[in-house]
Amino acid sequence: LEAINVKPGVLENEAFKRRNHGAHGSLKNDKVSDDDIRIDLAYFVIINRVLLRILGYEGKYIDFCTEGYPERELEIPAGGV
Repeated sequence: LEAINVKPGVLENEAFKRRNHGAHGSLKNDKVSDDDIRIDLAYFVIINRVLLRILGYEGKYIDFCTEGYPERELEIPAGGV
């Protein structure tokens, strides 16, 4: 990510830490919380940010992790922090 100047934020880093839970079925129960959904959306947003950067896009992206889906500059991570 550093090579293409995309710095993950707090929410995206949390998604990276929790990536194995969903992939390997290690959730404590079968219930999906709002937090789980927000982490899933963080994966979606970081992939979008990376692809947009690789394609040379310099505009804004839609932050699906934040209520109201604000537009943010690519330098600003999901959740705004």
